[in-house]
Amino acid sequence: MKAAKFGGSSLADATQLRKVVEIIKADDTRRFAVVSAPGKRFATDKKVTDLLVELYHKRNKNEPIDSLITEIFEHYQEIGQSFQIEEEVLQQIYQSLLDLKDLAMEDNPHVF
Repeated sequence: MKAAKFGGSSLADATQLRKVVEIIKADDTRRFAVVSAPGKRFATDKKVTDLLVELYHKRNKNEPIDSLITEIFEHYQEIGQSFQIEEEVLQQIYQSLLDLKDLAMEDNPHVF
């Protein structure tokens, strides 16, 4: 039994994600896939991880984060639409990102 880890550029867009699927399917002993955030889709793009870090810092300083939420969501929306993910699921992702606006920052053991 094997686990495979993918992240960054290998998850950047639907084309790359399809390659990951083929890699997993090519070996019957691969039973688990561990994925991290999507990377850059093009040269001037930002990695989702970097956007999340930026969102954290802005949120921690009570600065607006709406544009970052939109930018992060667009990464996932593009991938989701390529895989024909239902709009309801995409909206749940968007709502989860919006919920970050109301996340308690002080005395939160998950935020440091």
